[in-house]
Amino acid sequence: MQINIYTKAKKAVLMISLILLTSSGFSQTWDYDFGTGTGQWITASGFNNSLLPQPASGAGVSQLSIGAVAQGSGFYLENPGLVSFGDGSELKSTASTGVAVNKFSIYGYNPSKLFYTKMSLLFGDQNGQSGPKSGTWYFYQGSGNLFSNMANASTTLDQSFVSLRFSFVTGGKLQMAYHNGNAWVDITGSVPFPLEQGQIYTFEIFANNTSATNDYFNNDIYKIESDMWDLWINGTLVMKDLKSGGILNNVNIDSWLFAGEQSTTNFATIFIDNLRYSNGLPGSTLPVSLVSFTGRNTGKGVLLNWQTSTEVNNDFFTVEASDNAFEFNDVAKINGAGTSNQMINYEFTDQGSFEGIKYYRLKQTDFDGKYTYSPIISVNSKNIESDKNIGNVYIRNGSVVASVNGFSGTISADLYSVTGTHICNVKFYSSEINGEISIPLEVNSSGVYLLSVSDGYDAETAKFIY
Repeated sequence: MQINIYTKAKKAVLMISLILLTSSGFSQTWDYDFGTGTGQWITASGFNNSLLPQPASGAGVSQLSIGAVAQGSGFYLENPGLVSFGDGSELKSTASTGVAVNKFSIYGYNPSKLFYTKMSLLFGDQNGQSGPKSGTWYFYQGSGNLFSNMANASTTLDQSFVSLRFSFVTGGKLQMAYHNGNAWVDITGSVPFPLEQGQIYTFEIFANNTSATNDYFNNDIYKIESDMWDLWINGTLVMKDLKSGGILNNVNIDSWLFAGEQSTTNFATIFIDNLRYSNGLPGSTLPVSLVSFTGRNTGKGVLLNWQTSTEVNNDFFTVEASDNAFEFNDVAKINGAGTSNQMINYEFTDQGSFEGIKYYRLKQTDFDGKYTYSPIISVNSKNIESDKNIGNVYIRNGSVVASVNGFSGTISADLYSVTGTHICNVKFYSSEINGEISIPLEVNSSGVYLLSVSDGYDAETAKFIY
């Protein structure tokens, strides 16, 4: 489930600030950057949400977990890391010695049934060289508590759409297999080049968990059938129409993870960088992949910025503005790029004056006249900022889970219906929550609900869809 509206309150005065993530024709793309920091986490039988940067709003929660049998393995944020392996910091992860896995995951991002993932990977020893003869790393993408708990990844297969397994073998080689929902299938021989330790590979995944055939763009247009995914390595389509794993068809996907295990003596290592993931297919039936859409009051007008990662037959954007988030008027027309697979930045300044809140959305029109709408954003004329915020809200196992920042002391969390009916109240202490709260959502129907969090001085409210 996805967060739909963020609202801010300062000293009990509620100031609305929307980021509305609708089921429009735009997909969202997130680049996950490990930043420039360094550090390590090697604590067995525990979770860590602070070593790695947290993703942007709507892009999920980053988490590390280490199994009970760590024995020297763990996670290392390094800068500088390996030569020619991305910019800034990179994540080095060593596998556990048994079946209690070490995991790096991002879970709970804005979900979709079409998705795209890209990453740079290197497998080797702790110096990035070939040599390990045992150990296994997995990459899973799907939905469920597998992505946020410490459960064994190699046996929990019913929550993954994409399931890849990388095994370290003798001779500095790798074996690669995928799970088709029934069994692991070795696909090493289908790759048109050897998979070797100590080499950098760029993996791309294009996946379709809808009930219909879809297209995607990767220098050309490719069809992808229902319940299938395509695997690209170093710009080459190496496997097409791979059957999905054990997760149900036509459900939303909102999480991915890396998990390492069974490196009995040599701590098989994976290096990870240059991560990109999207809740849409590049150039698919969604004509534009929208990376970001933001606005801010400069005092001389509202500066709007948006960025696209792919465009297919994009004629133009219409910038629309509203005083109430329901009735919109056209304020500008900006030409699109047609068809592109490059990052493109757009900018427009609305010089009209306003007080309070002003709302904006983009209408994207194809050359054939078809159009779709972007998420709605809002800009506050007073530019009120608060260091207290609700950073991410999603549904997990029947509970509302939210990351909260800046609150102290006794924290009161209340759930309301969108009409204002109070559902429940739960109290937490800031020393107990470790940046995340979980509240059972005991309601009988789906719809829009509100989560309000307060420490007695400041309050934040977030709207979400169940």
